[in-house]
Amino acid sequence: MKFNYPEDYTDLDKATYDNLISQGRQLIGVKMSEKDSYILDLAAKITINQSKGFSNNLSQEEIQEIKDSSEVKVNKVHYTPADLYVDGYRVTEDGTKIPNPLLKTDEECYAERIKPPVDDKTTIEFITNKVDEMLEIN
Repeated sequence: MKFNYPEDYTDLDKATYDNLISQGRQLIGVKMSEKDSYILDLAAKITINQSKGFSNNLSQEEIQEIKDSSEVKVNKVHYTPADLYVDGYRVTEDGTKIPNPLLKTDEECYAERIKPPVDDKTTIEFITNKVDEMLEIN
């Protein structure tokens, strides 16, 4: 949906507006329906007006009503059902047990992702071999 810029917007205001709309779409992370995209337009225009020192003339009740009427909710809190993990494992429909990743300690997470150090001699030999290959091709 394309919104028109207000007549008093400078080029900087237009760039700020486009940037705010883009960031809003990225933060939401889902494709917004056209009927809900007005919320980003409203938020961008209010933000620009506030940065210029203008009031949006909306009371707290009106702002809350706009928030409540929207189906798009940013920063939702997701709760994991208590019965999803039993004895530290999630059991899938086919019977596979997956350990709860939140029960791992920092040390266990680090150990899973650590890469063994590369030997300097091996690195030098690898680079030397690559250079030799490149010289042979040319």
